[in-house]
Amino acid sequence: MKNIEMLKPVEAHLNVLSEATILARYLCGHKDNLSQAVDLLDAIHNTAKFIQKPFCKNSEYIALYYESYDKKWKNFGISLVEIYKSSDPEITDF
Repeated sequence: MKNIEMLKPVEAHLNVLSEATILARYLCGHKDNLSQAVDLLDAIHNTAKFIQKPFCKNSEYIALYYESYDKKWKNFGISLVEIYKSSDPEITDF
């Protein structure tokens, strides 16, 4: 059972990667949105590495990357933190 609990944050990060990639693909097709696309890709570019080998606490990672993006762009697309949270309401490690 503990292994399943350990996978929940991984699944949440993968959901963020999936949704962010879809949005980035859209944003890159419109020159007016390139600044947001760059910020979005900056917010997620370390996520795969973090999943594989965490280099800080999960809450620190979310604050450093996802919350930073959300502060600037949340009203213009998606909220990375909300995607993470909605992946499993029982996740409380942020």
